[in-house]
Amino acid sequence: MCKQYGCVAVLDLKYSSVAAVKKTYKLVRKKDMLDQTVFQSSVKLYLQTVRKMDKKACLWYLANNISSAVIRTARNLKCQCVTVGTVTKSADNKAHKNGLQVCCWIEIPTSAKASRAMDKRYGKYGVDYIMENRFL
Repeated sequence: MCKQYGCVAVLDLKYSSVAAVKKTYKLVRKKDMLDQTVFQSSVKLYLQTVRKMDKKACLWYLANNISSAVIRTARNLKCQCVTVGTVTKSADNKAHKNGLQVCCWIEIPTSAKASRAMDKRYGKYGVDYIMENRFL
């Protein structure tokens, strides 16, 4: 679907084995989708596995919030972005100063008004991406 519509696929690597991560990477490569795919995980080993297979792969480190430890881990893994459930303006600034983009994962807003308020707040913070678990 992403290839057909020119979208970016964000694959959340929540597998139980490195072999499954490798299989997923190989499938993405076979489908010629590497330039349209983000590999995201909270499991460092899975991101390291993808990085070993592809030095140019787009990796996002998934964490609860932005801390010095999260930034250090994301940089060590050569991630482009951190995905978090909670973000503040100062944490967003700290991530950006360390060369990382920020994606905030949000619960689905209960109304259009709540959605606009959330977008405005995160826009003021400087968040680069907002991710929801639904199609818009």
